[in-house]
Amino acid sequence: MPKGQSARVIIDGVGLAYDEHGQGRPLVLVHGLASCSASWRETASILSRDFRCIAVDLMGFGRSDKPVCESYTLERQAELLQLFLVELALEDAVLIGHSYGGGVCLSALRDPCPRVSALVLVDSICYPQSAPPTFRLLGFPVLGPLALYLVPKSWVTGTVFGNAYGKRAAPAQELVAANVLALASASGRHALIQTVRELMARPIEPLADYSRFSLPTLIVWGRRDRLVPIALGQRLACEISGVQFVAFDKCGHLPQEESPRETAEVIARFMGTMPSGPTGSYG
Repeated sequence: MPKGQSARVIIDGVGLAYDEHGQGRPLVLVHGLASCSASWRETASILSRDFRCIAVDLMGFGRSDKPVCESYTLERQAELLQLFLVELALEDAVLIGHSYGGGVCLSALRDPCPRVSALVLVDSICYPQSAPPTFRLLGFPVLGPLALYLVPKSWVTGTVFGNAYGKRAAPAQELVAANVLALASASGRHALIQTVRELMARPIEPLADYSRFSLPTLIVWGRRDRLVPIALGQRLACEISGVQFVAFDKCGHLPQEESPRETAEVIARFMGTMPSGPTGSYG
């Protein structure tokens, strides 16, 4: 596929959309809950000067398929992500996951994955925690779907992302538009609700034995994150040997949206500290 274009692949019967820019070592960018690949657009634009950036829409989100008979568990998303790496024949890849997407990446690396040589987690889910009020509402059997159907989709996405920022700011219109489009369909609303219900039904336990994790890892966090508190990121950094930890003072839950240039620079510096090729995994 020519660089700088969008594409779509069928993975185990599920169509996954992705955007690809640049050349070089592959960076696979995975978005958070109720979001899509557009969340990475500015950060990826900067990183694509030196790397091959591949921003994927997870099943149920963005432009990817939203099957109503699928399981929207972390494990299923992780399985599709692993198969996505195989389908694109990616080697020496770096997984970069934000929030829920970070949990998907951690789940995908629960067992050794020779195609992945490094990991970047951005405000990632990683330990048990309480769900934000908006997501708790979506978990109610009747009230959640009804609210998501009746409330204007632009208000839902604008409120979710606006509250995730470290300071009062309107989320980028491109990101709001992308998520409004996804929620406009019944299948899109179903995917979001099922994902939230799966997370609430099974509280997020540590997704692996982090103390045995030997993959080069960078953890990036916003100190003003109200959704996944920085204390969880600091705890995770203490458990992973040799991890690099960077905190942004004025950021909330979305460093790649709030401070894309700084986020890209931190990732690029991390990339410059490691050799290419497989270096470790969970043991």
